[in-house]
Order: sequence, then C-alpha cells, then structure tokens
Amino acid sequence: MIENQDEILRVRHCPKLEDGTLVLAFSGWMDGGDVSTGTVQRLVELLGADPIAEIDPEPFYIYNFPGSMEVSALFRPHIQIEDGLMTTVDMPTNTFYCHEPAGLVLFLGKEPNLRWRTFGECVFRIVRETGIRRILFVGSFGGAVPHTRDPRLYVTCSDAKLLPEMEKYGVRRSGYD
Repeated sequence: MIENQDEILRVRHCPKLEDGTLVLAFSGWMDGGDVSTGTVQRLVELLGADPIAEIDPEPFYIYNFPGSMEVSALFRPHIQIEDGLMTTVDMPTNTFYCHEPAGLVLFLGKEPNLRWRTFGECVFRIVRETGIRRILFVGSFGGAVPHTRDPRLYVTCSDAKLLPEMEKYGVRRSGYD
C-alpha cells in the first residue's frame, strides 16, 4: 500500500518547467568515493539551486540494525557531542532543488531501506508536477583504475530513442544483470 504522500513529501514550491531534467544522486551503494552525491551537490552550489521539496526520512530507513556496534552505527543517525552536550543530530535527508533557468531539478538523498514504491512515487510526483521530461541518475563505484586514465561513463536508458543521444557524448551502453 502506498502511503499518503502529502504527509511524506513536503513541497515548498513547485516550478513549472517546459522541458525539465531531473538529476538524481543517492548516497550508499552507488556513490563510490562520494562521486555521485558530490557531483549533484556541486551543481546545486554552482547554480545556486533552491530547495523546493523534501521527502520525510522517517518511513524509509532502518535506524536500529542488529549486530555489532560497528555495523549498527552505519544505520543510526549521527550525533555530535561536545563537552557532554548533544549539539547536532544528522538525520538522512532527501531534498529536491531547482534551477529554473536551466530547467533542472536536482535531487540529493539516501537510498531507502524500506518502502521503495512509496519513495519512488514521491519522486514521480515531483516529476509530474514540475514537467520533467528526462531523468538522469548519477551513479559511481570504485574500481582499480589509475588516476591517469579518463573515467569510463556508461548509460542505461528506458527508451531506445535516447541511446544515440547519449552516444554523442561518448557515453557507452552498459551491460548489467
């Protein structure tokens, strides 16, 4: 069952884009070296993109994972303590930013542990309401590649008509099971 999105997706402002593009980056498995989130964070900063919506993290993450302290700590919110006082609590965030002149919506978030369908519906609601026509996901993973080589870029498309466009940019077709 998909939950009430109005309680989970908090929309501050929903711009109408003519031919918008959504660029997504998630921390976690496909964020090797923080390249994915770092790329989108840099775009947010360079463009001065404004936050337009957030997905509430509460229904989507496991905060108490059984196991050793080292494993459990990976799932818990991070708390900073100074001189015996808790100063900050760092909860997962899922934020949409927009730079209207470029027709860009940028998303920075954490890959959900739970309720993927509901999380996805929150993303697609922003897609529908802003006029997004193209969705790009920035993923990265570590590999034994020396820094002297150019990084390899791959693409997976849901529409075969997009493949020739991506190849113009030197992006190779991926093969992944």
